[in-house]
Amino acid sequence: MPRITVLQYGAESCDELLDVTVDRVAELLDQNSVTWVNVEGLGDKNIIESLGDLFGIHGLTLEDIVNVHQPANVDDFEHQLFIDARMVSLEKSLDIEQISLIVGKNFVVTFQERQGDCLEAVRARIRKGLGRIRIQ
Repeated sequence: MPRITVLQYGAESCDELLDVTVDRVAELLDQNSVTWVNVEGLGDKNIIESLGDLFGIHGLTLEDIVNVHQPANVDDFEHQLFIDARMVSLEKSLDIEQISLIVGKNFVVTFQERQGDCLEAVRARIRKGLGRIRIQ
């Protein structure tokens, strides 16, 4: 089952919610803050499609997200940017995982094969209000 977390932030505040449903994500969308939806695990087609409907993600893009053997790719759509890339980590052995990002006005959606990622440092900066990332 995919695990959905939400980081909602603006210049003055940052809220983090764990184990969120798609319905709750829809309630959280706010034009005055950035909503970052992170999906860990791609095993539920209905959840992926529901998020696609909510954020207006094209069906072919959703196919690229769940087909983890796609080459790295960037597509610039009219109202959003899609980035499909590889995360590389070296723990006990070399591990390569696909990460997909959809960036639009006031939202970011990330899809990952498994839990844990290279973006935790970015989330930590957002939580602490460091740098320019929370300035809109």
